[in-house]
Order: sequence, then structure tokens, then C-alpha cells
Amino acid sequence: MKRWGCYKVDFGAQVNGYCMDTAFTVEINDNKYKDLIEASRNALENVKKIITKNIEDLKLEK
Repeated sequence: MKRWGCYKVDFGAQVNGYCMDTAFTVEINDNKYKDLIEASRNALENVKKIITKNIEDLKLEK
């Protein structure tokens, strides 16, 4: 692995029948993809807010 560059970290696990997967991108000693990484992070945060709100709405309907 170089001491600089853009790296994608992706991992997952399965425990007691439940699966999870996550991935993220980091840059080390470089800012070439800074805007793209920030836009991706912001998009993910917005989706999490929407999903959380929808889950709360479904709980209220019961």
C-alpha cells in the first residue's frame, strides 16, 4: 500500500443470521477526490435521514 492515494474500504459480517455490510473511501496524503468523497458522504447521510424518518412514520402508523 502506498503512503498516499485513494482507498476503498469494504467489509461485512454475518452474526446470528443477521448480515451487515459497509464501505467507505479515504484519501491519504492526497486531496484529488476530496469533493467526490464529501458528496458521497453527504448523500449517504441524507439517505439515512430519509430512511430513519420513514421507519419512525411506520412505527407511528401501528
